[in-house]
Amino acid sequence: MREICNEGELPVNAKYRICVIVVLMIGFYLGFGMIFQALAVERIRVVVLPFQIHAEKDMEYLQKGVSEILESRLAGIKEIEVVSPVAKADVQDFEKSTTRPEEIRNTYKKRKIDYIVYGSITIVGKHASMDVKVENISGDQGPWSVFRKMDTMDDLIPATEDIANEIGNTVFKRTVPGNTIPSSAEMERLTHQKKQTEKVGLWKSSELPIQIFGIGAGDIDANGNMEIVAASGHDIHIYHIQGNEVVHHGEIKGERYHSYLSIDVADVNKNGTAEIYVSCENSRSGSLTSFVTEWDGKQFSPVIQDQNWYFHVVRTEKGNLLLGQKKGISSAYISEIYELSWKGVTLVTGGKKLLPEDTMVFSVSNGFTGENKGLVAAFDSRDRLCMIKETGSVTWKSDVPYGGRE
Repeated sequence: MREICNEGELPVNAKYRICVIVVLMIGFYLGFGMIFQALAVERIRVVVLPFQIHAEKDMEYLQKGVSEILESRLAGIKEIEVVSPVAKADVQDFEKSTTRPEEIRNTYKKRKIDYIVYGSITIVGKHASMDVKVENISGDQGPWSVFRKMDTMDDLIPATEDIANEIGNTVFKRTVPGNTIPSSAEMERLTHQKKQTEKVGLWKSSELPIQIFGIGAGDIDANGNMEIVAASGHDIHIYHIQGNEVVHHGEIKGERYHSYLSIDVADVNKNGTAEIYVSCENSRSGSLTSFVTEWDGKQFSPVIQDQNWYFHVVRTEKGNLLLGQKKGISSAYISEIYELSWKGVTLVTGGKKLLPEDTMVFSVSNGFTGENKGLVAAFDSRDRLCMIKETGSVTWKSDVPYGGRE
């Protein structure tokens, strides 16, 4: 039946249809708005703070690079919003409160942050370690943490990638998307490493097929060429460098019950041929059976054997200095460290070195120049690096351990 209406009025059904359309439009508008708002609320706000770097050299590029890699990987998770830290404010507030979890939470709750990622990188020689923590600002538990040790600096970037994946999987229960394109941090790291390598002329050998417990270098056969001497188990291996290759030249067989602890190569007796000083332990009795061997023109012959000494050679302005430390009856070592010298084929004990009582001879090093030439560097019993004056007093000690204890 046709609907009758006054001029200018809409039919009733049309009114209903318009009302329905308007209601649906409002519903869709509000619905989508609520959905978008819900999605926005659900996104997890994360801050990655600059990592603390513990290294002898300036490696500020790592501080930026590692943080950038973690940020880029975590940002790949759609449920996460990575928030850039306000550099000075965030870092300073964080450093003041790192030992108090409640202060960390209060600091970042103000910025509506859900999680913070922070940590440190320690570099000693070619080795590195990485300690990463993730703090849940609204939680009541301690931070989630992970620790990695790396044999070379080349392993740092892959380790950071693995840690980012582990954070995604373990902390956020999400998979971090893969990334095959190198980030600017990776490119910067590679460029920096290349420049450093070219600058100092670094060379890397192929992998040696032995487990090395000690290594030294010197002209051990008086032919004018430098040999590499490596201790492995109870044998000594000798290598020559030919071109870019390390060639096995020979070995000195030891007793099966010998356990080599360290090796030094130096011409301490000043006869033109470098001696090989081996700190050695009898694996049966636990006593020291250290020895010194030297090339006699035909073969390597022991100069002195069965010594209760840990040997260590340090370089000084006056030349090579041989140090010795004895093993105790019930202790790994006696605190006194002495200078040793040759009198014929006999080692003579000289003056006592003024060093802290917990100093192990293997860690002692000097050879500084200028105003620091009187200083000695050594590790204490807690693997802290110390700078020691000639009087034996410690003038500086590191806050973190740098020693190579396993």
